[in-house]
Amino acid sequence: MYKWMLWSLAAIAPLALPAADGIGSDSERDTAAEVPAAAEQQTDTPAVRRSRALENFIRASMKRGTDEQCIDWLLAALMDDPDSGAACALLNTYAENPAYLEKIIPGLLKVAESHPDHPVLTEQVLALSFRSPLSPEQVEKLIARVIAAQQEPEKLAPRAQQAFCRILEIYVGGLLSDDKLEQADALFQRLSSREGFAARPRVLELAAEFYNLAARQADRNRRWLGLLPSDREKLEERRDEFVQSLRETDDRVRSLPELERRAVTYLRLQLADDAIRVVEQAVKKAPSDMNSRHLLARVLFMARRYKAVLPVVAELLKESPDDRDFLELQADSALRCGRYDLVAEATGKMLKMMPDDPAAEFLRISGLLAEGKLQEAEAAIQAVKDEEFRENLHIALQLKARNFDQMLAALKRHEKRQGDQVADTVYTMMLVPAEKTGDVELLNYCWSKLAAMNALEDPENANSVGYVAAVLNVRLDEAEKLIRYALEAEPECGAYLDSMAWLLYRQGEYDEAADYIRRALSAPDTDTAAGRGVLLDHAGDIMMKLGDREAARAYYEEAVAETGDPDLDLAAVRRKLAELRKQK
Repeated sequence: MYKWMLWSLAAIAPLALPAADGIGSDSERDTAAEVPAAAEQQTDTPAVRRSRALENFIRASMKRGTDEQCIDWLLAALMDDPDSGAACALLNTYAENPAYLEKIIPGLLKVAESHPDHPVLTEQVLALSFRSPLSPEQVEKLIARVIAAQQEPEKLAPRAQQAFCRILEIYVGGLLSDDKLEQADALFQRLSSREGFAARPRVLELAAEFYNLAARQADRNRRWLGLLPSDREKLEERRDEFVQSLRETDDRVRSLPELERRAVTYLRLQLADDAIRVVEQAVKKAPSDMNSRHLLARVLFMARRYKAVLPVVAELLKESPDDRDFLELQADSALRCGRYDLVAEATGKMLKMMPDDPAAEFLRISGLLAEGKLQEAEAAIQAVKDEEFRENLHIALQLKARNFDQMLAALKRHEKRQGDQVADTVYTMMLVPAEKTGDVELLNYCWSKLAAMNALEDPENANSVGYVAAVLNVRLDEAEKLIRYALEAEPECGAYLDSMAWLLYRQGEYDEAADYIRRALSAPDTDTAAGRGVLLDHAGDIMMKLGDREAARAYYEEAVAETGDPDLDLAAVRRKLAELRKQK
């Protein structure tokens, strides 16, 4: 639980609460000296506590003591009046000094623990503790108290409801990590049924994502909560129920941050059509709003609908032709669609605005490599100033030129230079020469390194290892588990579907392999000119095993026509076509 929770604290930004109007003005400075100290108060009614809080705030704001004394007064003010935004704001100014954090965080923690019904205070503690961490036990205890205290969250102010939902996100993540599904289930059922709870749509988002992650981790063969369906089936049913409830709240999404969060939620749930739909609806309501159209383009990109991105970005560039973000999105989408003319045009404009723009350089050189313009690409690489960036581009050049020995040598230099800090991408890139040269030993080396780094928890890495194992026809049972894991994360990813098709081909399951390769070829992310060559080659091989020579020939011919897939061995495909023609 703890590792997940502490990692999640990074998502909470420090508060910037508005100060109370007029406090600390010149007229108040004149009377502040007459205010008695808080410690002298003898009674403890709500009115007295508020008065005492104001007194302490005035003393702190007037700087009547040392900074340490002022911090003590502010903490005392918050203890008496936890709704004091002015005290929070002033305390934040002291928290900007790292030297004061060790004093502020324990004091603020004590205040928050005393007022679990004020989630904004807890959010403040968590925001500051990211800079000077509390122990996991302290974080867990504080968050649990806040969740338990909110039996009627609909009565919280809007700002407090937002804070409560951020805390809830951390809390349920911890429950998932600790496999406390019953506790999470009861909590979501309670919160989602609260009438008049303005933050209910956010709770529905969290619930849908929670059950989706829980289903991926669950065992299909084990029961959950004593019910007949397996864990995974029951969790998937729960997820689908919350997704349906979530869809019913789509028309309540108003602000751009809410719209973006809703779209990202749908994307995480592998519901790309819903993500696109909800943003398109916002665009229809305000067609002139550039922000919502930019969001639509980004959502289409994240959904791998690269062709659909281009017309949206083209319209944005008509209104703002020098917007760098629009140009980068256009270049990146065009690269994935094989529109290398657009890549050159967009990156040219980006480099005019910023000559050493690394993103523009990368996209421009990637376009040249994809087009097969290796000499131009090499000249552009030599002009790159950053040495490490230049070497990375050289690796891509060696891949395109099919110089796998040189590519591997460069990657090994990276590995040696980075030492204990070596990135998992070094080993996933090493898989390419392992595949192309049939080096099983190198595959096993990369596999073990990635496993030791827990990097196979990343679906993309898991798929890469599984695919290379399938290509080399080794460790197929283990490879199948990795590829299926990746497909559970992204069921409609063309690359993952292709990996499963090729694994089934190796296992002799040709009919099922054919189903998977057809799905791969029709997947949104492979409906482009770039990246389809290998899939078409695989489809041809599978059709040959099924005895459908005409279908195989058609797939091979289409593969030869593809010029944008750097991974395709065109010479090998041409040889297969030549053999087919001889056998006519």
